[in-house]
Amino acid sequence: LGSFTQLVSDLRSDFVDSAPYSAPSPGSGEPDIHGALGSLRNYRKTITEYKNRVGAMKVGLDMFHVEAPDFRELEDTEREANMLETVWTMFQNWLEKWQQWKVCKFSDLD
Repeated sequence: LGSFTQLVSDLRSDFVDSAPYSAPSPGSGEPDIHGALGSLRNYRKTITEYKNRVGAMKVGLDMFHVEAPDFRELEDTEREANMLETVWTMFQNWLEKWQQWKVCKFSDLD
């Protein structure tokens, strides 16, 4: 249990340090949207794996009437990853639309 708690803590630290929280300012280069979404997919895979392990541990702990610890860091990381994925997806959609709109006449926009 202690080593798993450390894994969750390490995941949280890595996420806070390395998650795609920002993109280059306009004129400072192209954002790596695919890289950001790929990174978030990798975090999501690890979060899912850890949540499955929590579920398995909970079953074992319940057998002995031991209360399972609250892995708040895992929940926080999952929540932030979901929000970041939403933002990066919206950013991707905006850039795709912008590529279409910038070559159209204003009156032709739908």
